[in-house]
Amino acid sequence: MSLQSTYSLVIKPLHLASFRWGGSFTPLVTGPAAIAFSEPLPMPSTIAGLLAGEALGYKPSQSKVSPEELEKLIAEKLGFGDRFALRGPYIYDGDVKTVYLHYWSRSPIGKRLVAVELVEGKMIISFQNIDYHQHTGIALNNTCKSVIRGLIYTQMLAKQDKSIIVEVHGANKAWPNGKIVRRFGGEGRIAIIERMDTAPLFKLITSIKAGNGWYAYVVTPILLPPHSINEIAKILEGRDRMIDVEEPPNTRILIPTLKELKDFIEVEEQHGKNYIRGDVREKQAKIAKRFRTKITLLSPGYDMAANMPRPLHLAIMPGSIVKIETPLNPQQLYQEGVGLYRRLGWGTLLPLPQKLVIKQQ
Repeated sequence: MSLQSTYSLVIKPLHLASFRWGGSFTPLVTGPAAIAFSEPLPMPSTIAGLLAGEALGYKPSQSKVSPEELEKLIAEKLGFGDRFALRGPYIYDGDVKTVYLHYWSRSPIGKRLVAVELVEGKMIISFQNIDYHQHTGIALNNTCKSVIRGLIYTQMLAKQDKSIIVEVHGANKAWPNGKIVRRFGGEGRIAIIERMDTAPLFKLITSIKAGNGWYAYVVTPILLPPHSINEIAKILEGRDRMIDVEEPPNTRILIPTLKELKDFIEVEEQHGKNYIRGDVREKQAKIAKRFRTKITLLSPGYDMAANMPRPLHLAIMPGSIVKIETPLNPQQLYQEGVGLYRRLGWGTLLPLPQKLVIKQQ
């Protein structure tokens, strides 16, 4: 893949977007007390569904479409070819040249984004809050669009007015110029989509230097292969810390200890380093806990043809910091991705410098 074949899709939701990572509401969960929080960013499957819709001309599919078939559909119908890879999504603010990455948490509130910027050649990371808007709705039947009796729900929609970016690497054919309007995310909300001839996160990554073993921030969920359940069991029992992700070949993930994360993190105030030593250690410990590896079961999207979530996968979630062992350099691994369905954006990693600087607001 080359930089010449790299560009970005810029997605601008026109309203508060709905990105449900926990699946759809069901008749078993009814009433306005059935509340859910939208994530600040969509899953890669939402992006893949958008591209598949373009490939099919938005004709409804009559059969279940697997992620492998989605890859083939996008490669052939959109002319991307068999070497394309999507990276992201993430948020980008061009005015301040800052990338915002997803921070997944079991807690529905709090700091759900991580800002990444270069300051005098040094990567700086800080946690960012997001605001929510309360929305109460009535669910519709996916087929006939009639109201599902009694299925009322409350959803907290994430407020953010910045563009969502998805990088396209290695595509044979560029996305056409001009703006298009499409439904995007839950509840059929509307977004404007256009091409941008730069890739902000990839550009930032080209400044990172790392050796054979280096740390990375998990930008999008890493979907683990089925055999990894045995490795996860050993990790939970404290007998191992290594996961073989299979793809790319000879690439493994090492789960760092809390002490390793503390040693890796450097805390700065917004106006310089002026903590006493004991205070620094305490802050490092708190921040290190936030970056511990988060593993959960995740359904990688919703199959509209089957009208049900896709099968669950073990996944390492965004906001985790992991250590990588691979023959690839950081830029190559960023473009390749890690784990299952990586060409569709899953397993996007941000390589980190030898010391991670966290800016306290």
